[in-house]
Amino acid sequence: MAWPDWEVGDLLTADEMNDRQEISVYKTALETRTSTTTLANDSELSVAVRAGFIYLIRSVVNYSAAADGIDLRYGWSVPTGSSIWWSNAGLDVGVTVQSGSFNTHFNTTAAPANRQVGAVDEGPTAVTFNGVLTPAIDGDLTFMWAQGTSSASALNVRETSFIALKPIRKF
Repeated sequence: MAWPDWEVGDLLTADEMNDRQEISVYKTALETRTSTTTLANDSELSVAVRAGFIYLIRSVVNYSAAADGIDLRYGWSVPTGSSIWWSNAGLDVGVTVQSGSFNTHFNTTAAPANRQVGAVDEGPTAVTFNGVLTPAIDGDLTFMWAQGTSSASALNVRETSFIALKPIRKF
């Protein structure tokens, strides 16, 4: 059922208000991957979503590499049959400094195999995401990641990364 149009004097229920609350998850611990280019779910960056809603996605993923050239490969896991539109902004693949060139992608699929942003050994870097998710069934929106180029050197997704979802429509 869609959200009602309230008028002066209408009684608001807790469910009606809770349905409009932003849902967020915040990464509390560093997570490291080595020697893999296969996307896998992040251990903390996962948010429960419900069918019957459209969500606005905002996310910042902070990451670092132990060496230049490893890069961050990424995607999203969504409930089966869901629709997701998302874009990102991050460093160009293969960069060796934290400033200068950056790239953007626009995607209409959940987990593209070849989406990457650059990672450098200078310290933390971030990639930002914005999008819209319409879950077909209840489930989870989960950030997936791996190394862009397999290396024994560590690639880390860092604490302070987050996903925030805002319900923008109920149907």
